[in-house]
Amino acid sequence: MDTSGKDEKEQGMALALDAAAEWREAAYEAIRGLASTRRPFTSEDVVAQVGLPAGGVRTNRNNAVGAVMNASAKRGWIVKTGRHVTAKRKQLHAAELIEWTGNGGI
Repeated sequence: MDTSGKDEKEQGMALALDAAAEWREAAYEAIRGLASTRRPFTSEDVVAQVGLPAGGVRTNRNNAVGAVMNASAKRGWIVKTGRHVTAKRKQLHAAELIEWTGNGGI
């Protein structure tokens, strides 16, 4: 049955998180801290605290950032606010980022 790529997305996120195990734990800690404030934040705020998994901008080497945000949402720590904000980091080329907030599930 075609899942429109959902299974592939899940597999890709798992691979990205496994490849960045040490970074992942630091990112989870940062996300829990940001979520506990109940103020909106983005993945950029997490990266500002713990850096990029690959240590810098690299093509397809920082997929763990999105994966850790999605995993945190699945754990009930964060929820989407419904807003998208423009990235501030020049390297993101004004990408639209999902805005998150704490869900009280920490």
